Amino acid sequence: MARAPPTGSAGSAAQAERLGGGEHQRGQPQAAAHPVAAIGTADRLDRQVGLPQGRDVPPGGAFGHAEPVSQPSGRDAGVVLDELEGDERPRGRADVTRHPASIQEGKRPEPTVPSLAMDNDIDKEAIPAEPPVAGNELDTLLGELERVRGYIAWKCGGLDSAGLRATLEPSTMTLGGLLKHLSACEDHKFSVMLYGRAPHPPWNTADWDADPDWEWHSAAADSPEQLMSLWQDTVSRSRELVAKALADGGLDHAAASRDGRTPSLRRLLIDMIEEYARHVGHADLIRESVDGLVGEDPPGDHH
Repeated sequence: MARAPPTGSAGSAAQAERLGGGEHQRGQPQAAAHPVAAIGTADRLDRQVGLPQGRDVPPGGAFGHAEPVSQPSGRDAGVVLDELEGDERPRGRADVTRHPASIQEGKRPEPTVPSLAMDNDIDKEAIPAEPPVAGNELDTLLGELERVRGYIAWKCGGLDSAGLRATLEPSTMTLGGLLKHLSACEDHKFSVMLYGRAPHPPWNTADWDADPDWEWHSAAADSPEQLMSLWQDTVSRSRELVAKALADGGLDHAAASRDGRTPSLRRLLIDMIEEYARHVGHADLIRESVDGLVGEDPPGDHH
């Protein structure tokens, strides 16, 4: 069994920083081709509305005085946005894409729509599926956290070991590693940071000095049942710890002091939402590459 790094070791400090703060890139990030890269829907919207895509700015010149390269077309932005949204996959259901035969033959299992794997021994009706349309701050934060948790449960559920170990080049990320990573983040955020407790198993015995990305790499040796159970159990414990903190100070409840900083529960919830949100897209792409499952919302009841 791997030995837990001693308190204050370089490995434990680095791991605390990686799991405790905002998510950092693993490895060295690659420089962008341009300091401002316009991509995605915003870029498409700008082009269809006719907003300038480039400006000639003399050295030292103010952006506000730059000359547009092209003239606006005068199209209404709202109309264009509606058109773009009409091209997106509809929300509220799961789609199973049938890929061309050249992709399907011998390379992918039959696409399936997995049932959500969530806690079995909790009051599911008490867990919001999403934030309220016009709720208070607390309900909005908790609702959004549960929504992104539900996305991960859906996109990582219903797969065998091969599916959870699949990668999408050039990344080495797997859905199994993602489940274990988010379990580590849940434990660190709401147990270690919020209450100053020691990490729970298996984090307390991991040799972070030898492998700073241990949770990602070790997931390959775990079964789907082990990975999902670890994540579910950690999420259940997080819910209990958050409820305890809310009863003792609400969102302003002060977490255990760390490096002279004392974050509030509010900040920890926001950080945890961010952690899930940045990985939901990863899960979308990897899962589609495994069996063609796509969609924005789980089918039927989120729980």
